[in-house]
Amino acid sequence: MKNFFSKYKWALLGSFIFFVIVVPALINWAFKLQTPYNFFAAEWSAGDVLSFYGAMLASVATIVGVYLSIDYAQRNYREDEANRVRPYLALTHYKSKSRSSLSSLLSEPSGNEPNRSSDEYYEEYKFDKVFIVIGSDGIVFKDDLSESQKQSLMAGGIGLVQDSSSKRSLRPQTLVSMPFEIENVGSGAALNTMIVFYRKDKKRRGVNVFTIKTGESVYCHIFCDEQNPSLYGEYVLELIYGDILGNCYSQKYNVEFGINSESGKFFNGIDLAGKQKREPQS
Repeated sequence: MKNFFSKYKWALLGSFIFFVIVVPALINWAFKLQTPYNFFAAEWSAGDVLSFYGAMLASVATIVGVYLSIDYAQRNYREDEANRVRPYLALTHYKSKSRSSLSSLLSEPSGNEPNRSSDEYYEEYKFDKVFIVIGSDGIVFKDDLSESQKQSLMAGGIGLVQDSSSKRSLRPQTLVSMPFEIENVGSGAALNTMIVFYRKDKKRRGVNVFTIKTGESVYCHIFCDEQNPSLYGEYVLELIYGDILGNCYSQKYNVEFGINSESGKFFNGIDLAGKQKREPQS
């Protein structure tokens, strides 16, 4: 209906001016004229004619309004029915990794097949794990943690610290480890989903995990084990995705870690109240 009024707005405006202003003015003007023949003399007054005209105009407007309302409701019903059964083919991009020895590729046996050792492989996998690593060189998006980072997790932040006396001792260190599961609990697929993470007032960076179907989930882990106070502060975890109708949505979560000014202890946390916001279409 919005498109109808937008398309015919000038015609509707002209019709309104003609039937509401011009016609009543003509009726009023006609009753002020003197007719030369008694046959054309009206037995009604101008007020009676205007009342009759107003009633007829209101009846026509009501009929047109009811027709437009029914037509609009039917088109909406057909569109809703189409959306319920509308198929959508989701494309999932697989990542791949491989390891091979150059010597096995250069040495070919009699069968013209290169020698393959047991530790060589080629693997394709779905990108459903995103590790966000905060470091001095910036924010890096990875599909796994390094061995040293995994050891930091297993040790719970306990690490060897070099003393001034050249001795090393085990001491607790600051460790940011925030694992999450991002699950699509809505009624439609989340298309072109991006996981974005950035420091407040800094440039946004993210990675595309493609489509998350209804009931599917993606693993996300925010990690930082560097003992660098310059990394402390406020960050934003943002989820950006679309639906099959072309609408775009975003959800933002505030992340913060650092030293508490009152207790002097290290803390990290996230505000899980990520309000969904519909982005304007460009």
